[in-house]
Amino acid sequence: MYNTPPAWATAEAIEEHVSAPAQRNEHTFLSLAQHAAQYLAARKVKPYQHVIVDESQDLHEAHWRRLRAAVPEQPNDMFIVGDQHQRIYDRRSALSKVGIRITGRSKQPRINYRTPHEVMAWSLMLLDGAGGGTGGGGVEVGAGAAVDEGDDPLHFAGYHSFMRGPTPTIYEARSRADQRKALVKVVTQWIDDGVQPAEIGVAARKTAEVNALYNALDAAGVPVEKLAKCKPRSNGVRVATMHRTKRLEFRCVAIDDVSLGELERNSALATPPS
Repeated sequence: MYNTPPAWATAEAIEEHVSAPAQRNEHTFLSLAQHAAQYLAARKVKPYQHVIVDESQDLHEAHWRRLRAAVPEQPNDMFIVGDQHQRIYDRRSALSKVGIRITGRSKQPRINYRTPHEVMAWSLMLLDGAGGGTGGGGVEVGAGAAVDEGDDPLHFAGYHSFMRGPTPTIYEARSRADQRKALVKVVTQWIDDGVQPAEIGVAARKTAEVNALYNALDAAGVPVEKLAKCKPRSNGVRVATMHRTKRLEFRCVAIDDVSLGELERNSALATPPS
């Protein structure tokens, strides 16, 4: 029988896990950020007058504390740009908790210049009900993500896209093996239609599935390459995790296994108010 340990035992285990590396003079990136924040907070003269932050949705609270401590609080002290819909980590923190006040100072862009109307519609349906949140001092993402065309066919919950493209297609499968077969068939058809393999991106949630997709495409004779930290070395289809494909652009994209439970849960997509 499994017995839940008392709270004090759990707290002691966590404390030992956190303190042991410090005793060996070892630090994680987050602990270094925390130490830097403490050092900067104690300084009367800050090292910077202004801070510009991009991709703010992926910052940890420790990063925000370091940035807040690096610049004095004043008008135009921080310019922050972010989009919670593009968050790739489960890092959600209200900026007000770290001394960054954006109330009355934020703006929400409404025009999407990169994503076709049809893809944006599917993306917002995924986020429907999950909420948006605060992107930072420069951008605040709207709380509503439900699809609502209204009188304007290019309008979704206040977001606009003037690009048009094909409607995303969902293929149903009874097993992972069937999923891979369908993906190989789709990718092969794209190549037969004249799309260069390097213009095709295949994304999966987990590294293990990336490896399985790579093997399936390779076995079918499709030129393929797993994206690593280095630049691609071939003209093959790019296969990678969803995290790795961030900021990349492809002519055709296939996403493996969008079934319930594989993509982010609503609790991970929602962002607490700041």
